[in-house]
Amino acid sequence: MRKIQIIIALSVFAILFCTGCATTKPKPIAYLSLEKPSGTIGVIKHNSVKNKIKRGGWYFGNHNFRPAPDVASYIKQTSEEAGSDILRDADIRLAVPFAFDILFFGYNSATDMTTANGQ
Repeated sequence: MRKIQIIIALSVFAILFCTGCATTKPKPIAYLSLEKPSGTIGVIKHNSVKNKIKRGGWYFGNHNFRPAPDVASYIKQTSEEAGSDILRDADIRLAVPFAFDILFFGYNSATDMTTANGQ
């Protein structure tokens, strides 16, 4: 009986711990760049960018199947639109895709969002 109470107490603690970690909102990254910046990072602001990037579609086997997003291409696209190589207050939100799968054939779709300010 004592072991069951300990197991239940530990399970409740683990659930509460995981729920607390999942609900906290992280702060945006101070700066983000594809390459190491040369010199100092200035405080000049450029354009603010907010992108919605759709990914997914129909797939068969490995053709057009993309389970993980390409974060480097998101950063590159956002830095081009901001007009700066260094992004300040960058935030990349990856969405869990909707998926419909029958063996090796299916459809998946998600909309990821990037927000940033240029240097």
